[in-house]
Amino acid sequence: LKFLKKEKIFNQSKVVKIRSLKKIYIPMSFWIDNKYKKKGKTLFLGFSGGQGSGKTTVAGILKIILKKFFKRKIYVSSIDDLNFALKLARKDVSLALELGREYDVPMEAASHAYNELTAAMNRGWENKDSRISLLLQEERAGNIEVRVDNS
Repeated sequence: LKFLKKEKIFNQSKVVKIRSLKKIYIPMSFWIDNKYKKKGKTLFLGFSGGQGSGKTTVAGILKIILKKFFKRKIYVSSIDDLNFALKLARKDVSLALELGREYDVPMEAASHAYNELTAAMNRGWENKDSRISLLLQEERAGNIEVRVDNS
């Protein structure tokens, strides 16, 4: 429970934490271990979810259980911080807009995003991480920082 205590997402009572372990994490650990036994070799698992949704917490809890009780070697890695080039983000939004036009779907938010990404590209930032476009909003807001929390 030490790990759960330091995780912000689990600021619940000890009873709730133990219930989560019994109902979610321990059964999930058995499921993972069974998958590993059936495969008989390295098993790769991925968790998908939005930022702050608890992927790292879930992986951390499972790592503890699988190492301690199942004697499995576990490696946890995060790819949240991988860079996604601005030019690729703009291309993807462009494709989404094209599809929206094809099916006559209004895409106001995507149009705005495309314009922001284009403005950032016009500054020569095409190979920088796509979040660089947030600097444009910072400038308009008068030096109020708009940042993604990477912790």
